Amino acid sequence: GGGGGGEGGGEGGEAGCEGGGPRGVWRYYLQAPLLWYDEEEDGSVSGPCRQLSGSAQLAADLGEVGWRWLREACEAAGALPFKTAQLWAGHGGGVTPCHYDALHNFLAQLRGSKRLLLLPPSESYRLYPYPVGHPMDNFAMADLCEPDLRTTPALAAARALEGELHPGEVLWLPRYHWHQVRQAGASDENLSLNFWVGEKGTTEFASTVRSAPLRPPPQPPPR
Repeated sequence: GGGGGGEGGGEGGEAGCEGGGPRGVWRYYLQAPLLWYDEEEDGSVSGPCRQLSGSAQLAADLGEVGWRWLREACEAAGALPFKTAQLWAGHGGGVTPCHYDALHNFLAQLRGSKRLLLLPPSESYRLYPYPVGHPMDNFAMADLCEPDLRTTPALAAARALEGELHPGEVLWLPRYHWHQVRQAGASDENLSLNFWVGEKGTTEFASTVRSAPLRPPPQPPPR
């Protein structure tokens, strides 16, 4: 996939961990591209930047985005060009299952909060990815909400970072890094903007995964 597997427009569905696990409760969210460039087969962008039409207020709000800061951040990360800006709108409680995206991503929180689990590409084997060519081949089969170590025993050795994203904060998500995103609050409004930037790095990702150790990482020393 190009940009987003979980957090890509139109209407989509997120599963909720509460009340019966990720397959027990479904909550819907709006996922809509606001600005984008057409992408060629080689991943390059072409033509003028296109914008979702029909809302003068939306156009004015997009003008308030810190585009200069974004470009400077992209240059510092070696992640140009800008490709797409997307809006995410929900009512809280939903979870986007663990997945990776093929492009770098700046995730900006506007309203409400999101809780994230972040894992590097080296943890791929422990997450049991769907086979290449499967419609969900950028998603993990392992269930991080209700782990079943009988069917996914290597998950017990996975190591993740956990954090929260609040309004006014921006998270840098490098391409091919696994992440699970949960909207905090059962019924609170939740709004985010994300910006897909840079090029795909399939060869780099494959090399990282193949060289990842299969043994559990060393444990930190006791405090």
